[in-house]
Amino acid sequence: MLTAIFLLSLYFLEKDEFCKAGLVFSILINFKHIYIYYALGYVFYYLLNYFHTLNHQIPIKILFLGSAILAPFSASFLPFLATGGPQSILDILHRLFPISRGLTHAFWAPNFWTLYNLLDLVLYKLTRILKVAPNLVAPSYTNGLVQEYEHSVLPNVSPIGTLILVVVSSLVAMFALIWRGKERDFSIFATISALCFFYFGYHVHEKAIILITIPYTIYAIKNPKFIKNLIFIQQIATFSIFPLLFTKFEILVKYAIGATYFLLQLFLAKKMTRVPISIFLPTGHCVFYTLLMLAEIYNTFIHAWIFGAKTFEFFPLLLISLVNSIGVTWFFATCLWRILGADETWNLAKCRMREELIKKRLTYSVQSVDYEEHVEIVGGIDISASKTNPDFVVISFSIFTYPNLLHLATFSDCQILETPYIPQFLAIREAEKLAAFVRKCCEQWPNFRPDVIFCDGFGEFHSRNCGMACHVGALTGIATIGVAKNLGLGQENKENLEEFLKAARKSLDSEKKKGFVAFDLDEKTPCRMNILKLNGNITSGVFVSAGYGIELDVATQIAIQCLKTSTTCEPIRKADLTSRDLVRKYFD
Repeated sequence: MLTAIFLLSLYFLEKDEFCKAGLVFSILINFKHIYIYYALGYVFYYLLNYFHTLNHQIPIKILFLGSAILAPFSASFLPFLATGGPQSILDILHRLFPISRGLTHAFWAPNFWTLYNLLDLVLYKLTRILKVAPNLVAPSYTNGLVQEYEHSVLPNVSPIGTLILVVVSSLVAMFALIWRGKERDFSIFATISALCFFYFGYHVHEKAIILITIPYTIYAIKNPKFIKNLIFIQQIATFSIFPLLFTKFEILVKYAIGATYFLLQLFLAKKMTRVPISIFLPTGHCVFYTLLMLAEIYNTFIHAWIFGAKTFEFFPLLLISLVNSIGVTWFFATCLWRILGADETWNLAKCRMREELIKKRLTYSVQSVDYEEHVEIVGGIDISASKTNPDFVVISFSIFTYPNLLHLATFSDCQILETPYIPQFLAIREAEKLAAFVRKCCEQWPNFRPDVIFCDGFGEFHSRNCGMACHVGALTGIATIGVAKNLGLGQENKENLEEFLKAARKSLDSEKKKGFVAFDLDEKTPCRMNILKLNGNITSGVFVSAGYGIELDVATQIAIQCLKTSTTCEPIRKADLTSRDLVRKYFD
């Protein structure tokens, strides 16, 4: 029921009914105060979306929202205040926030304090082995009891200290969300708020991890590129509460439910996205799932068999907490990495480094094409994105014989683009996906391995002389040709460009045997592109540039042979039409 109330609050936020959402959230906190984990998420989301403009309506908004929030608290606390006075309120708060229970629960929740306790324990054991600091107090946090305790080596942690960590980490993450301005969905604000409370909070219960998974589920459904991370944190949530179910009957039930839930997640993710299940099970995640299973098997079956039920009885629980806390730490770090924009910085640096290596032609090996006569099979690869969610794409790879252009096959695959689009750096978002699909097709059907691949986009004709076709060629080891349908050089070159293209059209009409016009707008730089065709809008047509492992003149002759009467080179056209049809069928 409480989850339903929270979802109702999210529904009102989706409808921009902020007062209703605040009222429902206030009711929720009065039902169960642990939902205060979401409070900072609400605060920042309201500042961003409800109080975003400073005008005369601000006092009215504060009045309405304040009334909505205070009403449930008044209904809950005023009767106690009337009968018992202020002391009754203090007693209630003391019961709601029992700081005397200690930093961690009897079974450590998988958060930062598990790692902190373990480090303290290891340091204490080292002092015993090295026989230094004999006056250190032996740790009591491994007794499996709910109590206050002191750390042996590391500084003790107070409730105020944990609260400061919660607030500071939340402020950093929330301000980063607002500053970058790319995330406006409340579900990510709620997730980050709950994650900070869970990771640094005082006396956190392991079951509180569900407060992270609920809003993150909504966020991942809206942003499918995060589904694999959702499955990851869901498995941690499942395994972290397994020790609470320890009877023989419960062991069978918990494993059956856990396995069913995991398989159901994969099934629904596959059905929703149509991408291969392997996308949701990267190697690192699978290794971690294996560690989780080994820790659980050790806890349930092996430990008691080796040591007995009463010896080192806290050790298997500590092991489970440790493995899960490492997973939660990785999840937290991944979220912060994306929020702070470090992933974009990293991808930009990686792209620039790859481009320098491509231009030097020293690192990436390729089966180059020196003569047109060496080409027997050509391919065309293109990608089409969904209109409803641009992260959903279909990649199509068409194969033709050369030079008679007999269609051999077309392969297609659904994918999720995880990297956001960065202007002038489209290769960051698409190149690796395209190249991986080409390699997969060539491995499964080696007879269809092309000698040349046409890529939709530019090659060496690029602001950094390294466009999409160059990246795909370097990553696949197959020579590539860039074929673009539109040409844009910016407003500063618009007049010169239009004059040049008008002259180019006349040249194409008068020199049909040649089949192309060299694009030498700037005589100071070498020609990197040839024009094969111009449409009614002179900035659209067929523009060919060399990609990787091929020279421009050879690329141009192959492109002319593949153009014929089509609007673009036939392999590209086939891949484009196929991917568009599948996007409409699956996603739009």
